Amino acid sequence: MSLVQYAAFISIALLAAFCQNLTGFAFGLILVGLTGALQIISIADAANIACILSIANNLVYLSKSPRISIGPLLKPMLISSMIGLVVGFISLSWFTDNGITTLRLILGICIFASAIALFMINTNARKNSSKSSTLTAGFLTGILGGMFATPGPPLVYHLYSQPLDKDLVRHYLFIIFGVTSAARLVIALLTGELTMNAIILSAIAFPAITIATILQLKYPVNLSRRVAQLLVTALLLATGLGLMYSSLKVILN
Repeated sequence: MSLVQYAAFISIALLAAFCQNLTGFAFGLILVGLTGALQIISIADAANIACILSIANNLVYLSKSPRISIGPLLKPMLISSMIGLVVGFISLSWFTDNGITTLRLILGICIFASAIALFMINTNARKNSSKSSTLTAGFLTGILGGMFATPGPPLVYHLYSQPLDKDLVRHYLFIIFGVTSAARLVIALLTGELTMNAIILSAIAFPAITIATILQLKYPVNLSRRVAQLLVTALLLATGLGLMYSSLKVILN
């Protein structure tokens, strides 16, 4: 990697951490999406880096934020997400070996669909969901987490549709993202999918995102939840469209 690529990678990691701290999600989507769109590193390495940095960022955030009691909604989502995680990781390995361009296209579609789903969240019509929908959201979260280390979309849509306080939602998101990222990292270690390049890049970006997270907690950006969602939605739309365009260009040629 050149110095420009290193600088671009750190900038993307900082942007991902900023959006994650602002909304409670989008770290993996932005890190994996933008590095994939710019082809700085492979999707597999980007996913592993997203796991490592997400764990680090989550630990810093949770250690500095007020303690919030954990409710019954969390357990079924964690269980079903672990099942989906294994399915997603196996799918990533298959696509990496058999169709990297198709994998990039799938990532672009997932990010684009995530942005649309985020935009459509109606926080004024929130209601408690059934257990089956909670389990389904957890399973889909695990699949995306296993494939791309981007577990956010189904989980975010589900939790923000519940009659829950926004701080509690953010806390739930950080916990589930941390657990799924840790589980995915263990699988990557056991299967030999965690490369030295991913470890080095994580070590390079870690100090920057840690300092940024601490500063953001000390000097929070006062944006309404809707404005924050719209900003992240615009970024995700651009990232998803970029990935889809570049992938389809290769496939059609």
